[in-house]
Amino acid sequence: MPLIENTVEKIKLCTQQGIEHFAKEKFNTGLFKGLNLNEKRIRIYAQFTISKSGTVKNIRVRTPYPKLENETLRVLRLLPPFKPGKNNGATVETSYSLPLVFVLG
Repeated sequence: MPLIENTVEKIKLCTQQGIEHFAKEKFNTGLFKGLNLNEKRIRIYAQFTISKSGTVKNIRVRTPYPKLENETLRVLRLLPPFKPGKNNGATVETSYSLPLVFVLG
């Protein structure tokens, strides 16, 4: 059933791109200036769960910079409700991983 798999992959890609765009639009990039960073790329890794009701919960963030961790948590808490995942017709919780990469000027 390639059509179904293709549709699922398109939905995953669209969701990924939408969340990345939202996070980068809402992220306070001014925080980078106050950290005296030597890197040209900053990577932040986040994981969360989309609940059966569509809300984001269990957010975990990995970055060596506490200020960026707090900002990532703030931004992900702003995400609007999602349409929850389904498996065999039943609503299910869905785990999600989000790598964010910021390229500094």
